Amino acid sequence: MKIILQTHGGLAAGIRRPPIEVDSADLSKADAAALAEHVAAACRAGRPPGETPGPARDAMSYTLRVEEPGAAARELTQSDTSMTPEFGTLIDWLHRRAGR
Repeated sequence: MKIILQTHGGLAAGIRRPPIEVDSADLSKADAAALAEHVAAACRAGRPPGETPGPARDAMSYTLRVEEPGAAARELTQSDTSMTPEFGTLIDWLHRRAGR
């Protein structure tokens, strides 16, 4: 499983941030299992209930691309103003993994 996280917006919206890419093949068994669990939870949670996108100065948005062999790629997009706890946990895990 390969995960690519793109981050957009925020205070420095004009600065292009490099994506965070994590391939479970490069992780320990424990970390690969944790990543798979976080991705599954974020996908099950879907979009936040009652999500109503609106203006939010300096809000960040996050797009996750999940690539798995033999399956169509999936994308999840959420933002600081409307994010499920499961999506937030996955974003935090990826940032810690990348040292950001």
